[in-house]
Amino acid sequence: MKTFLVIGGQGDLGQNRILPALHALGHMADVVDINPRPSCLPKLEAVRHEYQCSEPGDVPRPVVPYSGVIVATPNDLHLEHCGWAVREKIPCLVEKPLAHSLSAARALEELAARSSQPLLSADHYLFKGPSRWIFCNRHLLGKIGPLKRIRGRLLESDGVSPGRDWLLDPRRSGGGLWTDLGIHLVTFIMGLMNGSCSSTVTGAAASNFAPAGGERSMEVRATCGKVDLEFQVGKEAPRSRKNVLVEGSCGTICIDWAADAVTSDRVRASTPTDSCGGYIEMLREFAEVCDKGPDARKRLVTCGEALDDLRFVKAGYAKLPPTCWIP
Repeated sequence: MKTFLVIGGQGDLGQNRILPALHALGHMADVVDINPRPSCLPKLEAVRHEYQCSEPGDVPRPVVPYSGVIVATPNDLHLEHCGWAVREKIPCLVEKPLAHSLSAARALEELAARSSQPLLSADHYLFKGPSRWIFCNRHLLGKIGPLKRIRGRLLESDGVSPGRDWLLDPRRSGGGLWTDLGIHLVTFIMGLMNGSCSSTVTGAAASNFAPAGGERSMEVRATCGKVDLEFQVGKEAPRSRKNVLVEGSCGTICIDWAADAVTSDRVRASTPTDSCGGYIEMLREFAEVCDKGPDARKRLVTCGEALDDLRFVKAGYAKLPPTCWIP
């Protein structure tokens, strides 16, 4: 059994995903909410019976060293708390995106290079059932012929919850939903292509764009060698869609996170995700990294990879029309 420090502040992410996942793995956690809200405080009180919790807003200096630190705060605070973990020489896992700005992300990459302990970026979409299945069966991509187009969609029918409304404040998030949801698609698709070629953003469009806030939906087009890439993210969509469609000259493969399935002309695989949306498998790997070091990493993202993904996201904003606000 290990004890982790969870530094929260993303609504109920810690309570509904991170803490239940640690509990399922048999680990304990000290919980700090650096941005307490009335809706979060009762949940923090509820877990005090099962987990040790410090007072909100106080990051304690560990008496007994923590096995690892999990940073799940608004993006503008990642650098501050990851820096604390590095100074304490504790392995650290930070929620995506790596930071709210490229300068902060570069600073984190430099911290990781100097740190004696792993500093990694978390993306639970890489640990969902369909993602794990396709990465283990990557050879199937070769059976649909040369790749022509990859289309990724993360469209949700609900709105931004009050606990996460900071996502639309570019001073805290670094953008809007393209920063929050788009990073999942970018990380997954680049991983699917094995980083085999550099990508170039060719166009972007945003809708419901607030003059002083982040976008609520966005489309980005890019190329990667001879492969066309399309990304769609948004809230309040008519229908929720969470999938990636890979099109080759001889067939297609659909990685569907909403249906927990991978389908093609040759394969129909049910690929269930763990009960915490991929967090159990993700934190299982992080626990192994804490034990065995960076060589135990399989799908957790390095700071260098996360910085490249964030560059792509920022390049998407740079392609918006001049009339749009650009973070």
